[in-house]
Amino acid sequence: MILERIKTGLKKRKVKVFLVFLFFSFLAWFVNNLAQTFTGTTSFNLTYVNVPQEFLLSETPKSELQVRVRAVGFQFIGFGIRKKNIQINLSEVRKKDNRYFIPPSIYRRQIQGQLSNDMELLEMDNDTIFVKFTSLESKEVPVLPRLNITFAKNHVLMDSLVINPKSIIVKGPKVQIDTIQSVYSSFIELKNIDADFSQKVTLVKSRELSETNFNPSSVTISGKVYRFAEQIFEVPVNMLNLPDSVQVRMFPRCCSSGLPSPIGNT
Repeated sequence: MILERIKTGLKKRKVKVFLVFLFFSFLAWFVNNLAQTFTGTTSFNLTYVNVPQEFLLSETPKSELQVRVRAVGFQFIGFGIRKKNIQINLSEVRKKDNRYFIPPSIYRRQIQGQLSNDMELLEMDNDTIFVKFTSLESKEVPVLPRLNITFAKNHVLMDSLVINPKSIIVKGPKVQIDTIQSVYSSFIELKNIDADFSQKVTLVKSRELSETNFNPSSVTISGKVYRFAEQIFEVPVNMLNLPDSVQVRMFPRCCSSGLPSPIGNT
């Protein structure tokens, strides 16, 4: 009986209007509270950028930082859905006794600079971020083309292939650089070529060279092609000044013109 009375009451128009106003009142109160400033704890994801050119980041430092901030409620809801990404600029790294590090004062300033004006960084972990680098080396190596060319009838390559550039700079850890004596282009196939050609191709880098960079990473292979004419001439062959003690037989014995091949015997 009680449930039926409640269902009957909910169907009345006045009750429906009351519930609508109640919902929007709650929504307004909720939005108003979220617009207020709160102090709370959250965590930021750390990514590291601007590694010095002579180094490779061999081991990623800590990837998360616990912080205490003052922000509006909407921002805290956003942090709960997706953590904020903060970039740590490694161009400001410090060195002491062959160890590289970023002191808290530096990365605190970097973090605060990436926060919005209505957000304030209050507290954070005061641990020094230590960074491990691997020294990079570079050297120049030749480029070797990998291609298969077939020419149209009566067409040939003039001189030789032109590779631009002929050599590139490879840069990476010493253990990888020492294994590189040359680099190959990706394979290309050119068929029935009857004119000058030029094609840009990428360079092949094996998986073992994942930390090595090629500069540039592609080359241009080109060549000049010319057409030649073919004509058959028949000419007799005569021998002069043959010594008396020497006898020479020509092969073939006679030419297609019908002229006998000479036999030297003076």
